[in-house]
Amino acid sequence: MNKILLFLKNNFFVKLVYNIVYIIGKNAISFNSAIGRIATFSYKMFCAGVNKQFFLKNFLNSLFVNGFCSIPVVGFTGFFIGAVLTLQLFNSLKMFGIESQIPYVVLIALMKELSPIMTGVMIIARVASSMSAEIGTMSSNNQIDVLTSMSINKYRFLYIPRILSLIVAQPILTTISIITGVIGSFIIATKMFDFTDIYFCNLIYEGFEFSSYLVGVVKGFVFGFIISVISCYKGNYTKDGAYGVKQTTISVVVLCCVYILMFNFFITLAMG
Repeated sequence: MNKILLFLKNNFFVKLVYNIVYIIGKNAISFNSAIGRIATFSYKMFCAGVNKQFFLKNFLNSLFVNGFCSIPVVGFTGFFIGAVLTLQLFNSLKMFGIESQIPYVVLIALMKELSPIMTGVMIIARVASSMSAEIGTMSSNNQIDVLTSMSINKYRFLYIPRILSLIVAQPILTTISIITGVIGSFIIATKMFDFTDIYFCNLIYEGFEFSSYLVGVVKGFVFGFIISVISCYKGNYTKDGAYGVKQTTISVVVLCCVYILMFNFFITLAMG
C-alpha cells in the first residue's frame, strides 16, 4: 500500500492531473466569490441610488472629466475610422460595380458597429483606467474608510455619480464618433474618388435609419454601464498599495474590453 501511495505521489501524470484539478477548483472558487462580491456591490449601489440624496456636483464633475474631455480623442478616432473605411471599401466595392454606395455602407457600419466599439475602447483607455486607478488608490490608502467614518455613503458619493455620468456620456460620444466618421468619409470620397458633395449628402440622408442609429445608442448605454461598474467595483476592492493599483488597472482594461465585445455580440443578435 505504501509503495502504491509513493508511486502515485511521485508519478508525473498524477501530479499533472492534481495540479489541473487544483487550478480549476481554485478558479471556480474565485469566480463564485467574485460573483458574490459583484452582487453585493450592485445591491448596495441600488439601495444607495434610491435614496433622495444625490451629489450633483460630483456627477457634473464626472460628466465633464469623463464625457466632455473625451470628445477630442473620440472625434479624432471616429474621423480616421470613416476615412480609412472609405479607402478600404472603394477598391472592394469597385470590383462589383457598386462603389457609389460607399456613403451608405460607411454610415451603417459606423452606426451599428464601429463607432460604439471604438468609442468604448477609447473610453476604456482614457476613463476606465484612470477611474479604477483613482478609486483603487483611495481604497488602498484607506481614504474610502475615512468617508465611511464621516457618515458619507461611498456609493452615493463616489460610485453613482461616475456610473451615471458615463451612462449619459457614452451614447453622446458614440453619436459624435458617427458624425466625425461621416465627415472623414466625406472628405476622402469627395477629394480622392470624385464623389460630388450633393450626391454624397443625398446618400447619407437616404441611408440614415433610426433603427440602425438606435442600435449604436443602446450599445453606448450598455457599454457605459459595463465600463463604469467594472471600474468602480475593481477599484473598491484594491489592496496592496501601488502594486495592487497596477493589477487593478490591468484587469479593468482587459475585463472591460472582453465584456463590451461579448455584449456587443448579444445586442447585435437581439437588435440586428
